Amino acid sequence: MIRQKAEMTVNHCVGGPYYRMDVACPDIAADAEPGQFVMIRTDGGEGAFLARPFSIHRCHKEHGITLLYKVVGKGTREMAALQAGGFLYVVGPLGKGFETGSGLGRTAMVGGGVGVAPLVFLAERLAEAGVGMENNTVYLGGATETDILCRDRFAETGMAVRVATEDGSDGEKGLVTDVLINDLAGNASAPDMVFACGPLGMIAALDRIARQYGIPCQISFETMMACGIGACLGCAVPVNKGSMPYLHACKDGPVFDSRMIDWKSLQK
Repeated sequence: MIRQKAEMTVNHCVGGPYYRMDVACPDIAADAEPGQFVMIRTDGGEGAFLARPFSIHRCHKEHGITLLYKVVGKGTREMAALQAGGFLYVVGPLGKGFETGSGLGRTAMVGGGVGVAPLVFLAERLAEAGVGMENNTVYLGGATETDILCRDRFAETGMAVRVATEDGSDGEKGLVTDVLINDLAGNASAPDMVFACGPLGMIAALDRIARQYGIPCQISFETMMACGIGACLGCAVPVNKGSMPYLHACKDGPVFDSRMIDWKSLQK
């Protein structure tokens, strides 16, 4: 884990409330793995906010990392207003990322809105490792076409791209999980693993789908954190395995095997 003040070199809107930011922190990038995150805080002033977690979207080991974020509150509005050459306080890489191991010939990635952020890093890392990306499919979902992100980047890795929007403005009309179900029902070759990040309802549905088809599923939790290192205990996740009733997204995750999660307690 590295703490540093880092220069922000690129910060621009990619559509609607979504922004992409490049941060010059090569030492953090050198150790980062897909699914890990960083804690970000703006550089002082009266408007400074507590550090917030952001998934590492892309990793450029000689230059730093890219973040993909959605402007939803005061902190992200401050980030969006930063100009190139401004500085951020960065801590990372943090948390436990996706486990890829060996033998992954066919995967499905499912991203809801800005939940695609860590999946791009994962797809690029798998492609670099020589995984045949033509056997991998990414499912992108959102409320409307503005929420469909990174389609071209996934396609560049060789992945098939499936899109669903709730209003039908892009791709199939409906939920992205329904598109996955339809593909699984009509495909004799199920994926070896499902990787996912997105809203709670989506990842809970994916756990049910994965169980139905006997597919391992790794999910990345989108949750607020105050410290990012397990000190504040504010990101507790109820689990149904082991002696502890809770794990913490910052140090035990943010990526979990979906079968570990006590979904009934979580959704309360």
